[in-house]
Amino acid sequence: MKQRVVSGMRPSGRLHIGHYHGVLENWVKMQDSYDCFFFVADWHSLTTEYADTSGIAQSTRDMVLDWVAFGLDPEKCVVFRQSLVPHHSELNLILSMITPVSWLERNPTYKEMLDNIEQRDLTTFGFLGYPVLMAADIILYKATRVPVGQDQLPHLEITREIARRFNHLYGQVFPEPEALLTETPKLPGLDGRKMSKSYNNYIAFNDTPRDIFGKVMSIPDNMIVRYFRYGARASEKDIKEMEEQLKSDSFNPRDAKVKTAKAIVAIYHGDEAGENALAEFDKIFKNKDIPDEIEEMKLDLPTAVQPLMDVLVLTNLVPSKKEAKRLIEQGGVMLDGEKITDFRAEIDLSSERLLKVGKRIFLKVKG
Repeated sequence: MKQRVVSGMRPSGRLHIGHYHGVLENWVKMQDSYDCFFFVADWHSLTTEYADTSGIAQSTRDMVLDWVAFGLDPEKCVVFRQSLVPHHSELNLILSMITPVSWLERNPTYKEMLDNIEQRDLTTFGFLGYPVLMAADIILYKATRVPVGQDQLPHLEITREIARRFNHLYGQVFPEPEALLTETPKLPGLDGRKMSKSYNNYIAFNDTPRDIFGKVMSIPDNMIVRYFRYGARASEKDIKEMEEQLKSDSFNPRDAKVKTAKAIVAIYHGDEAGENALAEFDKIFKNKDIPDEIEEMKLDLPTAVQPLMDVLVLTNLVPSKKEAKRLIEQGGVMLDGEKITDFRAEIDLSSERLLKVGKRIFLKVKG
């Protein structure tokens, strides 16, 4: 009899490569060997996105499409949406009655997200208690194994403690699930933290070749080998060669980043796209030129003149006004080739304007 595996993923839209290396790759391998239940954790989305739920339905669709595209087969596993099974919330309520608050407060991910996500209020009962909902998700199906990355081990240990406490109080009902660690250690985000859309430090599957190339070129030097190994799927021979090159004072780490960036672009867009992305990168950063192709966006606005910070948020160039203010004050925003440093600046969108955010993001915008 196959062991039962349960795992879920919050619907955050199109997936990034951290999802693949941290979770999805393992799911695809397991569906032939285990009795697998994979679910869209839409209740979990409410722990952070409670103020605006409008995008959850589309994000769910986009995410499941990526699951199937990368090899998850609904004929071999059960795929479902958490909110359509009321037993999840019912068991969550019961488990919350027996779970000490101190168990939740010591959760390292809880502390990390409170420190790093400033644009949303996460000091809620639901966010503090999401490990209880996670425990309900798992033990409801009496799962014996749970595929997790190393960063999720504290959550699984809370699940085991909750199951143990329930069994102690009411008799042996739920097995204590064991971890199925992914073969690949987690691929960090571009800034060294966990790769997450909340931190805006991710590489998405559907990023353009130019964006992927630019993002890889922005990683710190001490992460090059890790990205080359896991992101570019390099051979051990090539990895050792790169490690030796990086030890040499005469070797420029930029060359290692270029090799890594080209390889990652090639995985998702082909070899030719990797070469073209390099040429585009050199054009922008060496020659200080503007890219040949720039995304255009038309905004539906009540008036043509708008605060620059508002425009940056409306165009999704930044996640919040706080981040927009920080970027402007640090000289990270240019309008029609001119650096803007006053966060109170306004922009007239009666005609097309060219925005540049950071070193590689360009957008033509008009009201």
